[in-house]
Amino acid sequence: MASIRNSMTSFQKLCFVKGLSNALICASIILWAVPLSAFSAKTENVWRSLNIGISELTASGGYIFGPLCQILMAANRLIVLYLPIWRMKFEKFPITNLAIIVCIIISLYCSFVGMQGPCVLIYHPETFAWSPELSTCVDSMDGLQLPTIIIMTLIAITFNFVSVFKLVYEKVSGISDSQKTRRRKRWLSMFIQNVIQDTLHVIDMINFTLLYKLVQAEWFYFIFVSLSFAMIYVLDGIVMVHFHIFTQQRMFQRKVKLAMVANNIQFSPRQN
Repeated sequence: MASIRNSMTSFQKLCFVKGLSNALICASIILWAVPLSAFSAKTENVWRSLNIGISELTASGGYIFGPLCQILMAANRLIVLYLPIWRMKFEKFPITNLAIIVCIIISLYCSFVGMQGPCVLIYHPETFAWSPELSTCVDSMDGLQLPTIIIMTLIAITFNFVSVFKLVYEKVSGISDSQKTRRRKRWLSMFIQNVIQDTLHVIDMINFTLLYKLVQAEWFYFIFVSLSFAMIYVLDGIVMVHFHIFTQQRMFQRKVKLAMVANNIQFSPRQN
């Protein structure tokens, strides 16, 4: 996506920033969480300030950044479909960049506020999970995080369904049927991508707050807390690779075929 940064659309720019955030979170898992657990470090022996800083940036601010980006992606599709004239008027203004900066500020604010509060997040090498330092904070944080993620996801999904409703029932004039079909397929692929990404954080939060309590076993806790947290970024990456890298390759191959056909018509023996 960085290779097309000069011609990147607003939607692609949001996907790029979200992918960059995912990569940083995955790096914190590999460079911080994995070594601590691999060497059987004890939580009390880990440098507390550094542990809190990385944990809050990763599992608090970084975590909330994903759903915020999903709302921006859904809002982007909604504006393009319902307010095309308004979008053209403000096309020269860096609205997408400003929206991204606002999301970054909100995420950093959540991280820094968490660092100052009594219920700080830390990484526990013994349990392979990010969780509150004080066990008394678990229930209060679960009661705040789950509704927040659900509300943000519902907002994004609502925007997406409103956009699809417009796309399905809209009567577009001035373009051919094949162009209408390609346009509809492109928008539906964006809708599917958004909905899949929207639900990943909700599933992980349900695993983290509810499902892991069903069985009191370390392996069960690892699957529904640690592995679930890492898997949302793996799956999110797979979705973006599928809908952007492979889609771009298919579009490029189609353009090459069309160019070859055009050249054959232009330099056909009959014409020569």
